[in-house]
Amino acid sequence: MKKSLALTAALVLCASQAWAYENLHAGYSVQDKNPFYKMASKDIYAYSSFGADNLSKLEKIQRGSVHIIAYYTAEEMEKIIGEKFTTAYFDKQYEQMAVLQRSELNMLTVPNPLLDMERYAEQDNDNTIITQYYKEQFKTLEPKISLGIVNGQRTIKLSYLYKQMKSLIAVDQTLLSVNDRLYMLTTVTVDDKIYADDAKTTADKEQKETTADDVVSKEKLNEAIKQATKIEKVNPADIDAKIIKAMDKTHERFIKGFKAFAPQGSVKPIVLKDDVAKKTITLPQDWFYTQIQIKEKEAEGSITTAASLPAMKKIAQELDYMGIYGLFADDFIMKRHNTHIEAAEPEVNEIDADGSDSHASTEGEAKINYELSEAAEAKILAETRKALKNFDAMLFTCSFKLNDKDFQEMLALPRTQQLETEMFLSETLQRLKNHHNQDAYLSLDDYSYDISFTKEKVLIDINTKISVLKDFKFTNLMRFASLSNNCGGMMLYTHKSDLPADEQIMKGIDEWQF
Repeated sequence: MKKSLALTAALVLCASQAWAYENLHAGYSVQDKNPFYKMASKDIYAYSSFGADNLSKLEKIQRGSVHIIAYYTAEEMEKIIGEKFTTAYFDKQYEQMAVLQRSELNMLTVPNPLLDMERYAEQDNDNTIITQYYKEQFKTLEPKISLGIVNGQRTIKLSYLYKQMKSLIAVDQTLLSVNDRLYMLTTVTVDDKIYADDAKTTADKEQKETTADDVVSKEKLNEAIKQATKIEKVNPADIDAKIIKAMDKTHERFIKGFKAFAPQGSVKPIVLKDDVAKKTITLPQDWFYTQIQIKEKEAEGSITTAASLPAMKKIAQELDYMGIYGLFADDFIMKRHNTHIEAAEPEVNEIDADGSDSHASTEGEAKINYELSEAAEAKILAETRKALKNFDAMLFTCSFKLNDKDFQEMLALPRTQQLETEMFLSETLQRLKNHHNQDAYLSLDDYSYDISFTKEKVLIDINTKISVLKDFKFTNLMRFASLSNNCGGMMLYTHKSDLPADEQIMKGIDEWQF
């Protein structure tokens, strides 16, 4: 009996760990349960509340959530709040707020640096997304604050509810402290169903007001930007109580699935894991990755993109958003032209046997063309050059498994397929190389490839060197692989040619052969 109980407990433990993300250095784990979307770096982990196998349910309810975990060390918190931070300090702030709560006083009447989100934004000033999010979205909103205890930990929760772009958005943030660290657990829930009728009415109205020869004017762009960033505070009492309860439960499940423990070891590189390919790649320490997983009855797949976080931050920081917008707003750089295309004279071979013409149109067709001014093109090219200057490397992987007879047919005659593939690659790549220096935007400088077809698997490696805008040189490795069991995948690793390839990534690529 005791052995049965022990075995059951072990199985439950293994099952729970299989559905958990763990960051030993940060000192936490969370039950993410095979999410549809996730993003991971050494400091932040984010994932969708819905899984890869229940997208149909998401489409039905038109509501989805993303959970975000960020943590701050005692040293980082000291910079944020301006005084020494410990878990005891957090508990003291909690107790002061509890006194106000028991006295039925507004907990915001007494300044509390822990609740000043602007301070966190300043600490993360190199994270453009977070900075803009807090400054632009939350500045005009007053949160609802509540205290609680979850998994034995004291928690301070800030809740926001507002309407934006015809969507109801709920943001719940829970702060807790363990081992002199602060953990910020955020859930962003977007509901597109509540205001769906309003959105349809607005769209129909805008379509009627739009003519084919409209110019995207300063006034229209300003109004579009204004509407896109407009926030309307929503009273929870005006929303169906069932919807509010469902949103609250989503955040509550997230918090209950979070576990903090004593930090272990030093910061370790992020490991990219592909559950479809059953492979992993260790990324450089300052990289991050985003991944989408899809699971259907007949197929499953995984798409992952990884890159340097500092490089992406620098690109985002230096991108001149307002300058680009200014071109649109002030110079009317985009125009829509309604071009009337006359019906073409039918050719002899287009006349059917009965003398009728089933191909030629009796009426002309309207075609809408878009144009950019020279100033706009120059600005876009300048911003692209800035981005390419800061960009260093990127990794992209795609793997899938599906029931497809094409796989079996391709592997049935490996020699024939290999000869056809070699011929196609040789002609295509050589044709692209012949246009070297003729294209001002992209040119193929050099290439090589290696192909291996057997009855068990296919492996194709394509190595290229390219020039982007002539001045930016990149080295690329593209790999295609497939197996007789209907598994397949593609990988692309690109880096600046004047930088060495990362050893850990190259090691992972060598093993990415299924």
